[in-house]
Amino acid sequence: MQVQPPNRVPAQARILAVSRGSRGASENDSGSKRGNLSTWAFALWLPAAAASAVLALTMYATVQQSIRSAADDLQIQLAEDAAADLNDGSSPESVIPTDTVDPTESLAPFVEVFDRTGGILASSASVSGKPPVPPIGVLTASLGSDRNAVTWEPLPGIRIAAVAVAYDDGYVLAGRSMRVIEPREDTTLILAGLGLLAAWVAAAAVAFYSASTLRRLTRASRRRRRSSSTPDEKTF
Repeated sequence: MQVQPPNRVPAQARILAVSRGSRGASENDSGSKRGNLSTWAFALWLPAAAASAVLALTMYATVQQSIRSAADDLQIQLAEDAAADLNDGSSPESVIPTDTVDPTESLAPFVEVFDRTGGILASSASVSGKPPVPPIGVLTASLGSDRNAVTWEPLPGIRIAAVAVAYDDGYVLAGRSMRVIEPREDTTLILAGLGLLAAWVAAAAVAFYSASTLRRLTRASRRRRRSSSTPDEKTF
């Protein structure tokens, strides 16, 4: 019976296998390091991104409300002055402007006077050939308070900044088209969005730089511990 000699792997093949194994381990280690760096960077970026989002939303809301509130200033004056004149005995026709305004085409303000049931008494506005009448709730909401400021849409796409003020025998409403106000609000939203995007990009750059620096410092600390440890100590 003949004994077959054991299969011997050529030395060159063994060296190639070891080389491939080392390369694979190196690639896996490199991928793991990249993954750790991304995880650290994301952990650093997330709080900054959340804070910048809250700040951008707060700034947008503040500016938007300022723009919207400023759109009511003239109407507040007209409605309150008309209500005061009506309480002093003036007729509804005498407290409204003489020129008729179509808010679908004009930016000029208008004034309307209503009785206690919401019936129209006098108006300087005309939409589709007749005075626009708001929901009765817009008028009654001014009872017990100085005024009621709302955004009123008498027709689809026609938005009016309206202010209602109660007087002894009814209500006064002053309004004006928001045609030039809404584009300003849209511009504010766009600027806030661009600012938020820029803040996120900057935060991402800082986060990756900080994570990279932290990784280098961690490696340096581990190397120092290894070099200072005795041969019997294990460093993790």
